[in-house]
Amino acid sequence: MQDEVRDVAPTAACPPATVVARNLEEWRGVVLAHHLPVVVDVPGGRPFSGTLTARTFDAVVVREFEARPHVVAQTSAMLADDGCYKFGVQLDGYSLFCQDGREAALTPGDLAFCDATRPYELVFRESFRMLTVMFPQAWFSFGPDTMSHLTATRFSGRGGAGPIIAQTLRDVVRRVAEPAGPQAQREIARTVVGLLSGYVGACCAEEIAALAAPETLFSRATEFIAAHLADPQLTPAAVARSQHVSLRLLQREFAAHSTSVAGWIREQRLERCRGDLERSDGRIPVGEVGARWGLIDAGTFSKAFKAAYGASPREYRIVHRSTMRQPG
Repeated sequence: MQDEVRDVAPTAACPPATVVARNLEEWRGVVLAHHLPVVVDVPGGRPFSGTLTARTFDAVVVREFEARPHVVAQTSAMLADDGCYKFGVQLDGYSLFCQDGREAALTPGDLAFCDATRPYELVFRESFRMLTVMFPQAWFSFGPDTMSHLTATRFSGRGGAGPIIAQTLRDVVRRVAEPAGPQAQREIARTVVGLLSGYVGACCAEEIAALAAPETLFSRATEFIAAHLADPQLTPAAVARSQHVSLRLLQREFAAHSTSVAGWIREQRLERCRGDLERSDGRIPVGEVGARWGLIDAGTFSKAFKAAYGASPREYRIVHRSTMRQPG
């Protein structure tokens, strides 16, 4: 039987349509026919083949890809009115979702998404199968500002609702009967998007809540750091756990204040040490001053202090005491 080839438009109702490409040029033609404004390339010019099966329900398009290694990139931004999200569920093989300086490495069952309004890259380094869902941003439960913090984030498919998501999307592509009319199409489309919204909301509830009040997160985190500077086990991961957020989100929040979690901890510890050195009379060993504020390795403390203040702790204390003794 000859393979059925159809042009899938985002507002049409289509039964499953499978396209077979025997080489890269044919695959580029398939991508173009599906209104995907991306560049497709095969590193090293290796042989290529692939198949695509698609279903459209109202403004939602579900596609199943099976292909050999290649790279997909959207290199320029789209008009905001055309904004949509692309969710991908890895069925077989391995891939990378890349956007906003992040990479999500997906293995079978994992899910990630990108904002198809903005540049992104998908890297497939081995033969693979993947399901994708594309739909308007306005349909999703969370706005673009929130979602921009979650792009190229790996959602594990090994537990929770991950396997259910993958199986549901496969069933949508291959088993759901043709909707009887526009209302039925929209109901299926809304169900698919609602399922994904609920999944993201459940997986990222704490991060989404923190994003709603970022200044509160930064303030709480810095207060926690100030109260635990003497603890040698105070690390960025420990701070993230104390705030019930991911380390990635905490690092992003500190970056918005032109610093890092580790950098903030180090600066606050060194500032406390500097104050103690200025107040000490020289009988307290320098190493003890550092250890008092969680810097238990004397050599590391000395190097960090000199990098921050231009003198070693011992030199700084001597100079400070000499300055204080000079007659005013």
